[in-house]
Amino acid sequence: FEMTRDYNIILPLVVAVAIALAVRRALVANDIYTIKLRKRGRAIPTDRSTNMFLVQPAREAMSRNFVQLPEEMTVSEAIKQVNFETNRVIVTSGPRIAGFVRFASIPYQPDKFAGQKLGDIMKTDFVIATPTNNLNAVVTRMSRRDRSFAIIVGNETGVPRSDDVEGIIDREELAQALIGNHYS
Repeated sequence: FEMTRDYNIILPLVVAVAIALAVRRALVANDIYTIKLRKRGRAIPTDRSTNMFLVQPAREAMSRNFVQLPEEMTVSEAIKQVNFETNRVIVTSGPRIAGFVRFASIPYQPDKFAGQKLGDIMKTDFVIATPTNNLNAVVTRMSRRDRSFAIIVGNETGVPRSDDVEGIIDREELAQALIGNHYS
């Protein structure tokens, strides 16, 4: 139609493409991108096959670079135990998960933190997820509850305890998962 300027072909062309796509989906459930993944036992929803970032399990996106420290510990003591890699802390209260601290996002002020404990500066706006949850479920839960941090626990039943923590998903992990999907 570009050469003849005859736009009467547009509607039949759109209908033909739609019918071809419907026939292909009816005859072959998998496409060339999902055949290997389906053989490995990974169910990929049809509408998500172009956005693999959201269907990967949380265990593939989570980070294990964190430390667990009690809420009674002073901030100055905690700073001695964290480094560039493990700058995120899961704060515990006995066996319970009480909150988290991102030390990379807090400007260090020795006078301000001298007497404070981790329990005073921790945030409690996190969600709990399991390693088998897909990233879409984790991000949806974070969005609905207006949270920016997910703690991944291995215990899928019962009350999650600090011993069950396997990893974390923070903004950095979400960005890495997105970039990894985009350039793969």
